[in-house]
Formats: sequence, structure tokens, C-alpha cells
Amino acid sequence: MRTGPAILKSLTGFIICGFFLAINITTSADIIYVSTCGNDSYSGTDPCCQAPDGPKATIQAALDAAADYDTVIIAAGIYTGTGNRDINVIDGRSVTVRSTDPNDPDVVAATIIDCQGTGSENHRAFYCETDLKTDFTLAGLTIINSYSDGAVLCANDAVDGIQVIDKCIFKDNVGIDRGGAIYLLSNEGHVHITSCTFQNNVAYAGGAIYSWWSEAHIKNCLFSGNVSTADSDIAGGGAIMGWVTLANVYDFEFQIENCTFTGNQAVRGGAMAFIRSTDVSLRNNILWDNKASAEGDEVYINTWISFYGYFSVDYCDLQGGESGIVRDLHCSVSWGAGNIDTDPDFVDPCYGDYHLLSISPCVDSGDPCYVPDPCETDIDGQPRILYDRVDIGADEVFPIAGDTEPDEDIDLADLAVFAGYILSDCDAPLWCDNCDADRSGKVTIEDFAHFSAHFLKGIP
Repeated sequence: MRTGPAILKSLTGFIICGFFLAINITTSADIIYVSTCGNDSYSGTDPCCQAPDGPKATIQAALDAAADYDTVIIAAGIYTGTGNRDINVIDGRSVTVRSTDPNDPDVVAATIIDCQGTGSENHRAFYCETDLKTDFTLAGLTIINSYSDGAVLCANDAVDGIQVIDKCIFKDNVGIDRGGAIYLLSNEGHVHITSCTFQNNVAYAGGAIYSWWSEAHIKNCLFSGNVSTADSDIAGGGAIMGWVTLANVYDFEFQIENCTFTGNQAVRGGAMAFIRSTDVSLRNNILWDNKASAEGDEVYINTWISFYGYFSVDYCDLQGGESGIVRDLHCSVSWGAGNIDTDPDFVDPCYGDYHLLSISPCVDSGDPCYVPDPCETDIDGQPRILYDRVDIGADEVFPIAGDTEPDEDIDLADLAVFAGYILSDCDAPLWCDNCDADRSGKVTIEDFAHFSAHFLKGIP
């Protein structure tokens, strides 16, 4: 999380990349607009709310009007009722559905699909079924109050088809059986879930995400307060449950990177559970303060006797260490390099702030060989890898303890600033220009220890 001014050194390339990405999004095909002031009789080609070319009133009407590779752009507002829930994407067209600016958290929070689902009236947001070599992207939306198996159900049998869910918020959704927020139902499909927040979703299995026969890559996401209600040795996962059967047991891949799991609950697998699953890898993740009433506070694995599983963990902060993973004898766990079992020092977990303090042990503790994807960001949309190496978890911290200017390095200039504040009283939000690293209210010798640990970081 950045709390200082923008730093040109790291942002220049990021901004240029984002600029050309925006050009590509808006000029490669037609745009169909949706707004709460729209009308489905309009063509949808003009964002201004006037006939005949103003925005559509419903997302379904916009998708029905979209051609291959078109983009549906949804204006801020709350979308409810027929056409704005149970939305079908089933004819194999490659389309993007997004808010006006998925990179702006305020826009994402204000662009809401309220499914208004109940136990007696089941509704979800999207049913996405892509055909051979087609793609579907969902970006920058907030989806709430689904009552179905998956607020977004992704079904993809296409070997080359890709489904992307990026920078979305899933909150207060209920899965009747599988996946409160997302249900991945595919044999050969590839699903990428990036920079999303999953909060207070509930399901029998996989409180936030249930994956069945799916190859999935989950990255830079936050999972908090999700619940699985299953009391079974072959179900669970407060945040995620993955299941694979013999049909693709030899090529199943499930990758989770730079995510934070905290405050999730289940009977088995407080954070995640994998049943009959193979080839699961965790890298640069925080799994902390998740609870299982039976077994596996953080991870539960049941390969179901005749199946074999491979589960790797590298550069993760996992509470309880390797003992936080409960598995049967048929699952091989590779407890790799760089794993820690230390309180990650969230800013204010009691009030749902799971950013990291600048003194967090997760800062600069991720995989030193990690290479971010082009334009990759953390959960806040900030560039990945500041200072020397990637942080563990969904948040990339800026500035870290000792960077008092801040300018992404800790040098003699920072030392001079620190010396000027020694023994001074401090308060939020500046905390004596970040010299009070532990936020105790005074710059002390403990703060100097944090400064010393980071001295010369970020200097070529």
C-alpha cells in the first residue's frame, strides 16, 4: 500500500504500459454502454443518456448486442432485476464486461450488481460458458447478494479458451452447494482470477471459490470472512475448495500466488481444501488466523485413498508452519524455501484492514526470483515489486520502515531525517515521516532497529 507521493522511478513504465493497454481496450473493437439511465431500445453506442444511441439499461441487452471482441462498459450505479442478474454469456463470443475504470477502487465499489437472491428465489450475476478458442473477461465490478452456486459460474470446455476475472469485489454471496462467489466448472478451461476481493461469502463447499475440473491461476487476491458449512471429510475450504477427478488427474494445475487469506472458517480447511487434487502450488501467500473446527486451520488435503497429490509451498507466511497443512499419506507436500510462521502485522485486522504495516516480516520476503507479469499490480492497483523483491501477500507495502522521504530507497538522507525525529512523539497519519515504524507514538530505539534492517534497500 502506498501512503506517499507517486514515485516516477517505478511508475513511469507502469503508466506507459497502462496507457497503451487502455488504448487497446477502447479501440480494438466496438463498445456497448450500460447505464442506470439507459434504455434497452437504444443502440448502446453512446454513453450519453439520450435516444437513439444512448446506453442500454441492462447488461444482458448489451451482451446480446455485442459482437466478437466487443467491450461492454457499465457506468457506476446499482444494477438489479431482470437483465442485470442471471446474465448469460453462452454463444462463444469473446467479450469483455467491465466498469468505466477497473483500476479505480472507488469506481469498482460504485459499480454494483445486486443479485437480490434469496433461499426461495435463487439468482446469480453471470453464467459464462465459452466455446472453443473464445475468451471472456469480467473486470472492475462489485457483485453482491447472489444466492446460487457461484455468483459467477464459469464453464469452459475449450482447450484454448481463457476466462479472466480481474479487480472485482465479491461480497455477501451465498452458494447453495458450491462456491459462494465463483464456481469453476470446466474440464480443459483456463481461468485467471486476479486482484479480487472476496469478503463474507458462504457456501457448503468453497465459501468463496469452488473449482471442479478446472485449471486455475489465482493471484493478488484478498480472502477474508468466507465460510464453508460442510461437515464432511471430502468437502470444506472456507475460502477455496478444489476438486479433480481421474479424467484429468495427470495435468491438473492450481496456482495461488501473492494472495492473503485471513479470518476464513470451515469444519475442514479454514483457508482452503483440496480433494482428489493434484499439482497445487502456493507461492508468496499469507495464510493467517483462519479456523477449522475439525482439522486443517489453514489447509486440508484429502486425496481419497487411490489418488495421489502434489502440493508445494514456497515463500509463504503460513500460521503453524508445515503443521498448518493437514493431509493424508497419499499427498506429497514440498515445504520449500522462504516459508515463515510469523504474525504478518496487518494494519488493523479488527476493522478489516489487511494491508501490511511497514515493519511486517512479509515485506521484501517473497520469492527473490519472482518476475511480475506486464502491468501487474497488487490488490490496491499499485505496481508489484518495490525496493528489492516482492512482498508476501496481496499488498505491496510503500513506504517500508526507514524510507522517510519516501523515494524507494533507504540511504543517508533517510538517516538524517530519522536522527531529527529520535525520541519525538508521533501520531497518524504521518507517524513522523514514517520514522515511528511500529506506530507506538514515539520514535524509539526499536524504530531504529527497523530502520537499520532496511538500510541501503532499493539502492542499485
